[in-house]
Amino acid sequence: MHDPSPQGHPDLPQSSGESSRISKFLSSAHSTLVGALLCGALLMALYNILSRWLFPQWIFDGFQEIQIYVTVWAFMLCIGSITLQDRHIKAEFIYDRLHSRLKSIVSFTINILGLVFGIILVYIGYVITWDAWSFNEVSSTILRFPIWIYDASIVIGGLGLTLGYAWQLRKSFQRSQK
Repeated sequence: MHDPSPQGHPDLPQSSGESSRISKFLSSAHSTLVGALLCGALLMALYNILSRWLFPQWIFDGFQEIQIYVTVWAFMLCIGSITLQDRHIKAEFIYDRLHSRLKSIVSFTINILGLVFGIILVYIGYVITWDAWSFNEVSSTILRFPIWIYDASIVIGGLGLTLGYAWQLRKSFQRSQK
């Protein structure tokens, strides 16, 4: 069975001593943050459901907006590490049946396309976030939440994807050199 934790993952840089402890701490902090965000969003959703059924006078409309922001941020924070660990969704049942040379070509192509997509996502996210910031856009809900905070998650997700696919591309080159 595959250990989903990044520690000891064969595709990640292996180090010892202080560097390893820092890596483990950052991985743990990242997992804790994403988990806490998603648990918070789940609790808000549960509150919304229960209050609508049982206590309509206690409904807080702002929770729906906060749920969306928190869920999107959690997703965008984790896509880079998922890519870095090569745990993204792919057609493994087809990929595993390919000849090793064809696997290398497919892997290289996917990594190039992913890298380009990540760079485009960073650029588009930056433009969208800058526009929201400069126009002082706020949500139309009761909270009047600044839209740029939501949009900034696109930049962060794009950076994560770019770094993850750059790392995967580096690994592809190293494998092809052997």
